[in-house]
Amino acid sequence: MKRSALLIALLATIMVLTAAGCGKKKRRYPEGDVGWHSAGYNKVFGKLQFVRASKDSERSYWVIRYATVTGPDTYGGKFVLTPDSMMTGYAGGEYVELTGRVRQDLPNTAGTGMMYEITGIRIWEGHERE
Repeated sequence: MKRSALLIALLATIMVLTAAGCGKKKRRYPEGDVGWHSAGYNKVFGKLQFVRASKDSERSYWVIRYATVTGPDTYGGKFVLTPDSMMTGYAGGEYVELTGRVRQDLPNTAGTGMMYEITGIRIWEGHERE
């Protein structure tokens, strides 16, 4: 008897906690507000984009968009990413957190944006888009 009462109480608690979580308001990020960066750009949060080469003489490259084009950002709200080997397994469109540094000394064969050398990358969790 005591055991079944304990089991019923446990199940009731689980149901209450589950129901409370289901009503949680989803956090939304407007399309123009794609990300964020730390003061020194050693952490950048944003959306990955894969840019395919349009000519045989060009190469495809990866970009992270972390601010709007019209926003007040030193680097125009995006970086061209290097090394390409860090991008294995990504398709483009993912929201990620990058660690690394701005590399003004690296030549940019893409011809657009500042180079960003990635030392770490992970999927940006804790957001939902609809």
